[in-house]
Amino acid sequence: MSGVWAILAALGLTLAAELPVAAVWLRRLDGVAAVFLVNMLTNPSVNVLMRLVALAAGLHTPIYWAVLVAAEVAVVVAEGLLLSRMLDLGRKKAMIFALVANIASYFTGLLLDAVGIL
Repeated sequence: MSGVWAILAALGLTLAAELPVAAVWLRRLDGVAAVFLVNMLTNPSVNVLMRLVALAAGLHTPIYWAVLVAAEVAVVVAEGLLLSRMLDLGRKKAMIFALVANIASYFTGLLLDAVGIL
């Protein structure tokens, strides 16, 4: 899959995993919209970063995994802070939501990869 299509597919997968979590957890239409918007900011940038790291350092190397962990932590913090402000949530609730939503997204991707869909 070409780079652009792979990044769009990753974004679509993330939205498919995180928007239902937002609908159930936040129970607010503006919450679902906010999750959509923050993912439009964070997901493509992390996927471009990880493609560049894979090209430069190799896929599944120690450097790749270190950058991936740092990027995922940064995404959770950024999304938590943004959602906290956008939805007037407490910072703790927003951070926990961002962590749970990103775990759901990450493991959905791993599962689809394991069964050969990705």
